[in-house]
Amino acid sequence: MASIKNVNDLYKELIGIKAPWEVVAVRIDRENKSITVRIEHDPDKILNCPVCGQSSKRHDHRVKTLRDLDSCHYETFLELNVPRVRCSTHGVKQIQVPFAGKFIRSTGRLDRTVIDKLESGKSVSDAAKKSKMTWDIANRIKQRAVETP
Repeated sequence: MASIKNVNDLYKELIGIKAPWEVVAVRIDRENKSITVRIEHDPDKILNCPVCGQSSKRHDHRVKTLRDLDSCHYETFLELNVPRVRCSTHGVKQIQVPFAGKFIRSTGRLDRTVIDKLESGKSVSDAAKKSKMTWDIANRIKQRAVETP
């Protein structure tokens, strides 16, 4: 059993964050009933080009926000500092985030929940409503699931 010392450790455990990623802050917005979990990548970690695997230093980062499973009825978002590397062959490339695909705006955990609802016979509209997302987002999750071998 993991020892939970603070809210950052709690979310690190719940989301499954592992080094070189670290939960650095958790913000609660009671008015909008949302939680934002700030996750950063170790800036000293040597990275690899996602195309060829060549070792590279961090070039810069981009902030990416992913929707995650709700926490205690609050919508939960992961705000990530996603590093980019400068590869001598491929130029500047964003590294892969372990909890989502390159262009995906939700976590794999949330996607799985939506897919489970669809597989249980719920319509895209019902799955979207239960997951507090638009029909378009739920349908994109469905399409990715159908396209993935």
